[in-house]
Amino acid sequence: MYSEIGKLLFNSKTVDNIITIKVLLPVAARAAINEDRLVLHQVLGHPSERYASALYPLVNFSGIKSEACLKSKSHRLPFKGTFPVLSYPLEVAHMDLCGPITPKSRGNSVYEMQIIDGYSQFWHVYFLTLKSQEFEKFRMFKIYAEKKTGCEIKGIVSDNGGEFTRKEFRDYLMKNGIKFLSTALYTPQKNPICKRDNRTLMERTRCLLLDSQIPMIWWGEAAATAAYLLN
Repeated sequence: MYSEIGKLLFNSKTVDNIITIKVLLPVAARAAINEDRLVLHQVLGHPSERYASALYPLVNFSGIKSEACLKSKSHRLPFKGTFPVLSYPLEVAHMDLCGPITPKSRGNSVYEMQIIDGYSQFWHVYFLTLKSQEFEKFRMFKIYAEKKTGCEIKGIVSDNGGEFTRKEFRDYLMKNGIKFLSTALYTPQKNPICKRDNRTLMERTRCLLLDSQIPMIWWGEAAATAAYLLN
């Protein structure tokens, strides 16, 4: 892999369709990283201990005390909810809209729209200045995701919020053979993937803002970074 200026960053090879990258010797890596586990936890975007340990199995992440996590991750008890196992990308996309958010972002956005592929759990985050832009953003997502995966969207899951029930939106879905699966408002257990992940994204966003000590108007950039780290 090369940097933007053509500098070699690292070599890799493929074995049994798995890309392997040569890193530091295990002992050296463990010694170097364990010296500041909190910094690594912050760089990774404040993930859970289980998630961080899967990325860095040589590092002991237990017992890390992050003030940003304590402030950002207070919430009601988790709800139980599952969704049927899917067979291919874009079989079902989960959608949710968060906002209005104050203050406005640097780009004057006040809404954040998430679309999550139910199969791969890959995040797509869009920022809106008006609720009515959700239709435009969904069309952008459809074009990008279908070209990227070679699959077509078969269904979307969302609540019955007004932004998702407009006639223009429903007509577009019907024309493209996309089934709309609606859930009741304020019942996150009915759409567990998007609602649970929405909370995760918001928590990571708050953590990044608190750690960096930058003004809240940067929440859009922080949310985009959090989504990138989660992917």
